Amino acid sequence: MRQALKIFLFVIHLVLADAVVKEISLCSFSVLHNGVRYSTGEAFTVIPGLFDFRFVGNHGCAWGLFQGYVWPLALFSIVAFALLVWKRRSVFGIDSPGWRGKAGRIAEILIYAGIFGNLLDRVIRGYVVDMFDFHLCGWHFPCFNLADTYITFAAAILILLSFSSGATAKSPANGRAGVPSGTAEKSPANGRAGVPPPAEDRGETHTRHDPAVASKEMSLEEKIAIVKAKSAAKKNKCEPKNGKSE
Repeated sequence: MRQALKIFLFVIHLVLADAVVKEISLCSFSVLHNGVRYSTGEAFTVIPGLFDFRFVGNHGCAWGLFQGYVWPLALFSIVAFALLVWKRRSVFGIDSPGWRGKAGRIAEILIYAGIFGNLLDRVIRGYVVDMFDFHLCGWHFPCFNLADTYITFAAAILILLSFSSGATAKSPANGRAGVPSGTAEKSPANGRAGVPPPAEDRGETHTRHDPAVASKEMSLEEKIAIVKAKSAAKKNKCEPKNGKSE
């Protein structure tokens, strides 16, 4: 619950930042005429010949695709958000140990903020406000906004995580994919994983199977008793032979 609250607060802050930047673009480089917002055609040059800050009303999605499909795109955003929340553990890998889990949580926050930022625009304004215009030698990259940046960074993180998980799938300890180091292998003696083989298979010996070792463990009294028993047995064998000879 605490983690969900943290994610919610981060998303709200990022959505507010996106909304503020869009409002600056609207107030600075657009005019409202008969209820329709028009661009003034002006722009603020951030980097000459490379990057301008302006206003562009996008009635489609990224790259200028699906122009005029505002409400279908809004519905698609809601469905995508619901699916991501439902499969969040498998999509973002938030339960992964170390830096992968942290990177997955960052990607989750960014993609939620990006979806909500553009969804609010479509529902409230009927279009998405774009303002970042990168261009070079007369060629213009499609304008985008801060919410698009969130989604792009989240996608980059997920791609990085997919490549890193694929690289670590093969364990360097045993050279086989899918078997982590230190995992008990299947014993050929009993056919069950995690169960050690019998003592004989491990090269170990038991005292009850080795007479030499057992004799070492005998007490002195037991050894004397054994010697006396052997002497008495020999004496009994010899007595009948002596009687016949007489």
